[in-house]
Amino acid sequence: MTKANYHTHTYLCGHAEGLPMDYVKRAVELGLEHIGISDHGYLKSKWTGRMDLDAYHTIYLPNIAAAKAKYDHQIKIFTGLELEYLVGYDSLYKKYVQENDYLILGQHIVEVDHVDYDLYKPMNDTLIIAYKDAVIKGMESGYFKILAHPDLYMLRYQEWNLLTESIAIAIIESAIQNDVYLEINSNGTRRAATYTKELELTWLYPRIEFWRIVSRYPQAKVIVGDDAHYVDHLHDLAVTNAILLAKKVGIKIYDKIL
Repeated sequence: MTKANYHTHTYLCGHAEGLPMDYVKRAVELGLEHIGISDHGYLKSKWTGRMDLDAYHTIYLPNIAAAKAKYDHQIKIFTGLELEYLVGYDSLYKKYVQENDYLILGQHIVEVDHVDYDLYKPMNDTLIIAYKDAVIKGMESGYFKILAHPDLYMLRYQEWNLLTESIAIAIIESAIQNDVYLEINSNGTRRAATYTKELELTWLYPRIEFWRIVSRYPQAKVIVGDDAHYVDHLHDLAVTNAILLAKKVGIKIYDKIL
């Protein structure tokens, strides 16, 4: 098992449970050395599954501060947010960078011709290319330390082909150039498994084809993210499966990054 987790959610996003204090307590019980709280941050009011700015300032940040005061002698606690990258929100990103220890780039929505498209709905060539462009721009912005589930574009596209391979290469090379950690996401290993064309077991994400390409880049920095939405998600079997995937394809995992 790794010694840290930097991808942790709370009830404030509307699709998870618990407060930062709950996850920190569990991380201490598990013997973790680092725990990062990184709930979905506000960008657009019409998006669901994001905490609003009031909750961020009056509940989220104060609860993390309280957890630090109580447990700082037992574990290092970091404040973060998971955010999409959108053009035109630089002032908000800069504010978040100042208020947090790190930001995670988690692109769940892409904009095409001023319309938002959800990656959890059916994808096509245009949309997965838009995903690639968005995450590369996000990494180039300098705001983000981690790229969560970089292969999420495969969730509802699913067929691995020359296009999806080229997208993987572009994302991996950008992460290296911009010193961003690529995350093998354990929430993907909590979802249904599938098979490659060669009938090898994998998940819709993390996709073994993507991570085999990562393994060809020894300079790529890779972590495993618990992506915990429930306290019991911290270092559960799904996290073990994500670690085993990395070992299978020969990827070195960073234990701690902060």
